[in-house]
Amino acid sequence: VGLTSSAVAQPRTHAHPPLQSAPGMQSRKKASSKKKTRHAVKPAATATPRFLTGTAGARKQVRAAAQKRSPAPETTGTQAHLATSSRPRKTRPAAAVKLEGEEGATLKQFPPTCGKGLEDVGDVEDSEEEVQDAPADQAPAGPEEVTPVIEDGEGDSEDEEVVNEEDLADLEFEDPFVDEEGEDSDTEVVVAKDDEDDENVDPEEANKKAMETINMDSLASALPKLQVYRPGVHELVAGEALEPDNSAYEVLHRMNLPWPCLSFDILRDNLGDNRTKLPHTVYMVTGTQADKAQKNKLLLLKITHLHKTKHDDDDSETEVADEEGKGSDNEDDIQQDPVLRQRELKHDGCVNRIRSMPQQPHVVASWSDAGKVSVWDLRPWLASLEDEGPMRKMPAGAPIQSLNHKAEGYAMDWSPTQPGWLLTGDSLKNIYCWHPENSLLSGEGPYVGHQSSVEDLQWSPVESSVFASCSSDGTVRVWDTRTRNASMLSVRAHDCDVNVISWSRLVTYLIASGADDGSFRVWDLRAFKDNAPISHFKWHKDQITSIEWSPKEQSMLAVSSADNQVSIWDFSLEEDHEQKVEDDEKEYELEEVAVPPQLLFLHMGLKEPKEVHWHPHIPNLLLATAYDGLHIFQPANI
Repeated sequence: VGLTSSAVAQPRTHAHPPLQSAPGMQSRKKASSKKKTRHAVKPAATATPRFLTGTAGARKQVRAAAQKRSPAPETTGTQAHLATSSRPRKTRPAAAVKLEGEEGATLKQFPPTCGKGLEDVGDVEDSEEEVQDAPADQAPAGPEEVTPVIEDGEGDSEDEEVVNEEDLADLEFEDPFVDEEGEDSDTEVVVAKDDEDDENVDPEEANKKAMETINMDSLASALPKLQVYRPGVHELVAGEALEPDNSAYEVLHRMNLPWPCLSFDILRDNLGDNRTKLPHTVYMVTGTQADKAQKNKLLLLKITHLHKTKHDDDDSETEVADEEGKGSDNEDDIQQDPVLRQRELKHDGCVNRIRSMPQQPHVVASWSDAGKVSVWDLRPWLASLEDEGPMRKMPAGAPIQSLNHKAEGYAMDWSPTQPGWLLTGDSLKNIYCWHPENSLLSGEGPYVGHQSSVEDLQWSPVESSVFASCSSDGTVRVWDTRTRNASMLSVRAHDCDVNVISWSRLVTYLIASGADDGSFRVWDLRAFKDNAPISHFKWHKDQITSIEWSPKEQSMLAVSSADNQVSIWDFSLEEDHEQKVEDDEKEYELEEVAVPPQLLFLHMGLKEPKEVHWHPHIPNLLLATAYDGLHIFQPANI
């Protein structure tokens, strides 16, 4: 199963039992680096959240020559201001970031990309520029337009046929391309022109017509082979850009936020489970990381009209149909801007992590860099999101309770089996378990065992008294809430900091862990031993920032990394040797990149992604937060 030129994605070929280790994916030791580095805060261009719709795939092109002469204008995608949706249905999104290259060249960086392939067309662009720079009165080099020549003089040869002026009116040339079953009903007729008409031809029209007759076959033959783009392996230089390919996604939207967000959570709703009909509606909560503590906020968002974007790059046939009023018979294909409604609450300090209680989504806990965990009841603000018309003014809002730690932290998780039970962990290696008591949360002494900062916590999906933790000491531990001074199980999971873990809700004996060296591993709790994972992958080039099992597919896992990638893995896949032979014959190369067969999809174009989550109710819809905003996408090959 190889990567295709249209998307860095592989067909799903189910084979042997899940969790097969990829060959050659060995662990590589790397010095531990300081993770949890917050984004370099920077005010956004606008304080109003907006959407940039549709980006996917990546095609690398060299445009240096043309851009030095005339930089390409920057365009923006569709926008969705608060509760507004009035733009036409067909949109053509473009670049979200504009960077300046060498000598004034403009480099467009398109947001989310799924590596489609790289094309270096520098030589072709150079030749095209020479044609464009030709004087207006001089026709550019290229295929000559064939015009019938009628001679009215006497020829030198006796066999030469002389055409009389009386026959000119009847002289016409039929289109040689006719249907096999009969004559072409739309046969073109070319009538001979007098020399007097040729002299009146506009030089600009002649130049334009000559440009349209450029032989595209010759242009294609000049292009090099396609290459798969991979961050960390290929570097974009001035004049090169990643181009989106929406065919790699069913749904793809991007939203800019006033400030970067380190963490978010998807709120469970009552709109139905396993829903697939478009457009989608998403509820979520997130928190900002502003340059000053008093500027930070909790953001409660309702995002609607998330339509399909897969056909946004289709040819003009769709546009012609729209202009003629034909439209589309499929409601899922209707293109509209997403609509955003939001509520804001002031928050003390940056939000390191935020989680919603599964049983009561309006109850939210947030970890602050001020060293405390705040518990919020967001029912009034959630209810206001459903109001029709203008947003009414809401009270300032305050947490219903604060849980104090001696230092800040990131680890936090609500129990899926016991409503109101909350785990928190801080950078002083302490873990606390909070449980409801008289309408508030109460906790006792810390759980002791880790030798360094606690980075992530996960409750067991079936055992109400069991949870797992990971730490920068390189270990993953399993605890019983009834024993505080020692863990039940402990393994040396990685040779560096362990940043994140995820406990599968569908296969309850599997835990996945992600580390600072860019590797992630899958563990079987039935054979939990040091350095003995059942799967180990080293695809990413930088630290793993988030990892999560799919709530709908037991063999699928999503991973985000600081190398600006979100990868999706399916452990039920194995290499298809017949497909591999077929891929080797195509016009693209993987160079020296070893692609594991379990790698199903790559989402790129993010800047410093921090978290990725599957939607609990919409199959295969993912959301990811990054420095450059929020990405909402649904791969087409899943």
